[in-house]
Amino acid sequence: MVEKLFKVRKDKFKDHQGIIKDLDLVEEDDRITHEVSLDDEDLGSKANTMDQLNVFQFDPNYSTTEAEWEEIKKEILGETNL
Repeated sequence: MVEKLFKVRKDKFKDHQGIIKDLDLVEEDDRITHEVSLDDEDLGSKANTMDQLNVFQFDPNYSTTEAEWEEIKKEILGETNL
């Protein structure tokens, strides 16, 4: 079994796709990647954190906000009625 795994690795995973073409929906130009270096000076600083995201914040306009996000989701997924 281990020998089979080493053979797959030696063949550079040619029979095992990283991304299935049918599921690759985002165009190359639209992709946003974030690179973080472990050597960054600001990585450990307290000013770089977003602690407010760890605390529940009540939204008095929840219904309106959810409707807006539903429209955005439909637009992104191409489900808008034209």
